[in-house]
Amino acid sequence: MLHRDLAAHLVRGVEPERIFAQYMGRASGITGGRDGNVHFGDRRLGCVGMVSMLPDMMPVAAGMAMAFKLRGERRCALTWLGDGATSRGDFHEAMNWAALQRLPVIFVLENNQYAYSTPLRLQFAVDPVERAAAYGAVGQTVDGNDVEAVFAATLRARERALDGAGPTLIEAVTMRMHGHAAHDDMRYVPAEQLEHWRARDPIMLQQARLQAQGVDVEATRNAVAEQLDAALARALQQPLPDPASATEGVFCEGEAEPLGDGQAPYSGYAARGTDRV
Repeated sequence: MLHRDLAAHLVRGVEPERIFAQYMGRASGITGGRDGNVHFGDRRLGCVGMVSMLPDMMPVAAGMAMAFKLRGERRCALTWLGDGATSRGDFHEAMNWAALQRLPVIFVLENNQYAYSTPLRLQFAVDPVERAAAYGAVGQTVDGNDVEAVFAATLRARERALDGAGPTLIEAVTMRMHGHAAHDDMRYVPAEQLEHWRARDPIMLQQARLQAQGVDVEATRNAVAEQLDAALARALQQPLPDPASATEGVFCEGEAEPLGDGQAPYSGYAARGTDRV
């Protein structure tokens, strides 16, 4: 996972109510009020809690893929990284190990033109996707603003991984339309570059595609808005965690014990060990 890709959690089945509760530090949040608003993961849904330092999750994904391979499980790990992350050692170590071991893992490189304020031309002498071949992995570039193109590329990479063909590095070419964070006014980005990419907004493009196929996009928007409003209202009603439980679930102790039906989202998460991812 990557802490910026909140949509991945929704796709995996994490309910919006639990995400709202996580942001508000409520006991019903994914980590029971024990972690930051973007650092969480529900292992029961195949989501691993992530860290901010990029691309630290690449070795984690490679480790998960190694576990799948050793267990003989037909599963695939997937994580994201930014273009600036390809300049760090973690990237190279994960790529080398994944290719050497033919691990079932997909690395999605979100090439958004800037590593904070550093443009591509000052980051590297060769497009990072070309480095995949040097490690013995497959590299593929795709239009990162085309939702269905990215999905199709990921599906092909998954099929390769499950068939034992090893890792794939997918370069999704896109643009970061806001500053790196709230304090960043993006003054280093030329206005014409932003205008070029604004015309290729991925949501706008997908909306036009769906409307051309007869989908009532506005009705879908309204239905989703109603669901989110209801989820937010329920999250606001949830209690804050009991301070007396602050030391529970901090460390993994004992044998792994799968969560059963009816247990609280955080109950027994680490105090009794962790499940297989």
